[in-house]
Formats: sequence, C-alpha cells, structure tokens
Amino acid sequence: MGTRSVFNAAIAAVTALASLATFAAPFTPGDLAVLRYGDGAETLGSGNAVSMHVDEYTTAGTFVQSIDLPTSGTGAATALPGGGREGIVQLAQDRRSIVVGGYRAATGTPTTLADKVIAVVRADGSADTATSYNNVQVGNPIRSVATRDATSFYTASDGSNSLAYVPYGAGATAVAIQSGSWRAAHVANDQLYVVSGSSNFRGISTVGTGLPTSAGQSFATITPAPNPATGPGVSSMVIASDNPNLIYAAGSALVALDSGTGAGGDDFRRYRFDGTSWVLNGSSAGGIGSPAGSSSAYGVFTIPDGTGGEVVYLTTSKGIYKVNDANPFGTDFSGLSLVKLVDAPANTEFRGLAGVPVTVPEPASLGIIAVWLPTLLKRQCRK
Repeated sequence: MGTRSVFNAAIAAVTALASLATFAAPFTPGDLAVLRYGDGAETLGSGNAVSMHVDEYTTAGTFVQSIDLPTSGTGAATALPGGGREGIVQLAQDRRSIVVGGYRAATGTPTTLADKVIAVVRADGSADTATSYNNVQVGNPIRSVATRDATSFYTASDGSNSLAYVPYGAGATAVAIQSGSWRAAHVANDQLYVVSGSSNFRGISTVGTGLPTSAGQSFATITPAPNPATGPGVSSMVIASDNPNLIYAAGSALVALDSGTGAGGDDFRRYRFDGTSWVLNGSSAGGIGSPAGSSSAYGVFTIPDGTGGEVVYLTTSKGIYKVNDANPFGTDFSGLSLVKLVDAPANTEFRGLAGVPVTVPEPASLGIIAVWLPTLLKRQCRK
C-alpha cells in the first residue's frame, strides 16, 4: 500500500472512531464553567439521583452551552441534591480539565452514596466518566474532586476516610490518606490543600508534602486563627492564577455579607502570603452585599482584571456573582460590592464553578514544531 493510501486509511479510521463519540462544542478560553443539578423537570430533594450539567457562561453572564453528563448505564455520573456541601468544581492544576464528583446511579433511582464516580470534562467539551470507586467513604457524600492532570485524583468527603487518593479507571482502589472532616480538596503548585468548617479542622490546610498517595498523612493549617472559631467555615478556595501568594476562600453563609457585624466572619475571605506565613487581608465582615435565595457558597474562582486586580466569581445554589477586587493586597474589602450575574434556571441548583479548561500543546508537539519550523520557513521563502 502506498503512502497516500496508508494516510487515507488512517484518516478514515480516525473519522469512524470520532463518529462513535459525542462531543459538545469546545470551551471558549476565558469563560466560566458552572455545575448545575437538574434539568428543570426532575424533582430535586426526592432522595433520587438527578442529572448533572456543566454550563458555560461568559464572564458577563451570557449563557454559551451545556455539557450533559451521562444519566444511565456504566458511564452514569449523577448527583444527589440535599447533601448541602456537594458539587464543588475544580480546575485541574494543568488547566486542561475540570473535575466533579457524583454517583454511578441512573437518574430517578435511589443511591446509597457508595458507588462514587469522577467526571473529567476537557477543553474540547468531551466528558470522561470512567473513574469510579466504592471501597472508601462508603455512606458518605463525595463533596469535591481535585487533580493535577486527570491521571489520578483526590476526593473530599465527610466522616471517616474523608480524604482519599483515587487512581484513574473503573473500579479503582482508592486509598484513604487522611480522616479529617473536609469540604473540598484543591491542588495547586504540586501541593494538596483541603478546607473545612469543622472543629479542629477549620480553615485551609496542606496535607502531607506535595501530592501524597499513601495513608496516614498529617495536615497543617496554614490560615491564621481564628479560622473562624465559630460560624459555618470555609467551603471552597482558589489560589489566584497569576499570583501564588494570594488565596480567596468562600464560606457557607454568604448571607452574612450584608450584616456588617462579621457574623461567622468567614463568608468571603482573602489571604496573602507575607513571605513567612499566610495572613488575612480582607473579610466580608465589613459587608459587600447579600445574595438572593440560598446563601451557601459552592464555588470561588478568580480571573486577573489586567490592571493588577482580580475579578472574583462565586456561586450559590441560586446564582452566579462577581466581586471586582481592584486592590487584592489591600488590608480590607472596603468599597467592594457583590454583583449578581445569573439566576439559576427554575427547579435547578447551581453548585461549584471554575474557569473553563484550555488546550495546552504537549511538550512533544512543541518540540516537533521547534525542529520543523525553520525548515518550513525556508521552503516557504523559496516559493
């Protein structure tokens, strides 16, 4: 078979394989990805599994598309509303995918919380729900998933064995690495972080050194006390993409944002690293506005504003909000306000959010380009 015939056969094979897969449109870089529970017709809070959808919005709040996760069969990835702190969305450290946790149960059927699934949604709009496990965190909800590059994962839950390392693949054997009560896991700069609002675990902590995979890991709280000493505690966190010395944390009682009394004091916080330790340099105790409906914050994400500031995006079950933080290294949140961008569709719930994943060239591809580019340019110049 000649070279051209081999090439044509390869193209035909790739085309045939592609026709077997269903893809949404690729994400638009710079947009937001928001996890939504329910399709509007399902009954939320019935005790049965409901569908999960990753909705793409522009940063101005304009809807772009929905990526529907499978609702039945061996690839099902569904949710169980009512858990209160489930549905945290995380952007992978390599920014090529976002990850969410769910259950291997068909919509409309009960779930025991045992058969957990990890959904990986990539920049091209494809969803991979192959990874599942049921040997740890049995009977407890899967609150969040974190990952470096979607080849392995960390899941946060409540109760015993609440933090687990999960290899990629169906029927994975997860390893319980820490037993605190954690609301979310987060991976940044090759370090595992967790957040909590429970006694003895409050605030933001590191777990082990780097990205641990074995049992018996210790944790070290990095945020200053009180974290706070009372109140609902931290639900999610993000390290600013353009500054590793800046953390934003969202709590589970954003209703206190307009109290002006600092009730709980942990509703929306900003920390900076001063070269020695993390210090609190902004808190919503001063009042920056109140969200409508449910006040629990499920997601927080930041995008640089191009002038040294950060635009912070937050979600509750009922909406998407933003805060323009023009002076992220200031000493407080003076002058900030909470702006509502989007209402959740009727009979659905928003959960976590993150920036959309992006396509990053493989190092090998960059090497090929570097090798061949001079030759291609020479050939072009000869024409």
